[in-house]
Amino acid sequence: MIDLERGWVRRARCRQVDPRVFFVHTGRPPDARAEAMKLCDQCEVRTVCFCYATIRNERGIWGGTTEQERDQRRPFILDILIEVWPEMIEEH
Repeated sequence: MIDLERGWVRRARCRQVDPRVFFVHTGRPPDARAEAMKLCDQCEVRTVCFCYATIRNERGIWGGTTEQERDQRRPFILDILIEVWPEMIEEH
């Protein structure tokens, strides 16, 4: 479970909207993905969010990526992410 008081989470743009926007497979209209991606594009913690979701195998849209996109990247970047994650958290 994510700590909603963690520094980077407090600054995430997604805290201002209905979380269902980020789970487009739950019967949301086709433009829901575009809405979620637009919010992520404008978010200052997008990179940290992407890393968190990739490490934790989260579902839905995180850090401007879908779970399928993260699944494709995970084999190539997971070891690096795990190594740099503590430093990223300290910075954010």
